[in-house]
Amino acid sequence: MSSIVYVTDNKMIEYHRLNGNTTMNFWRLSSQKNFSNFIKGDLLFFYTKERALQKERSIAGFGVFKEINKLTLKKMWDTYGSLNGYSSKKELEESILKASKNKAIPKYMNCIYLEDVIFFQNPIYLSEFGLKISNKLESYFYLDKEDEELTTKILSLS
Repeated sequence: MSSIVYVTDNKMIEYHRLNGNTTMNFWRLSSQKNFSNFIKGDLLFFYTKERALQKERSIAGFGVFKEINKLTLKKMWDTYGSLNGYSSKKELEESILKASKNKAIPKYMNCIYLEDVIFFQNPIYLSEFGLKISNKLESYFYLDKEDEELTTKILSLS
């Protein structure tokens, strides 16, 4: 099992948190990194900047990786509905357009379906563990690469 820290959309994560979702579709534009190295059961941590005043990103929670698919916007909404992190297809479409560099809906998007989602009561800063991550990180990194016990340390704080 791997632990992956993934840069997330604040609005989407907050939607899931407020709605008490324990499953979610974590979508990314298909033009970004390939996610073929994810294995069922991997932990995917949500790396976000929750408040504008924070100087660094924090981990807001995590989910357990179940499956990955490449889907059109229509199929993604038909399959996951509000588990995409938005209450309507229109809001989801607006978010995708905002995230798209060419301001167009891609033909396909990466859909990472997560189960057993847990949100932390307080944000957890990786700097507390001596880990410095660039705020320019756009996708993901493997958490335990430098310290094999880092996942355990983070989970003990939650």
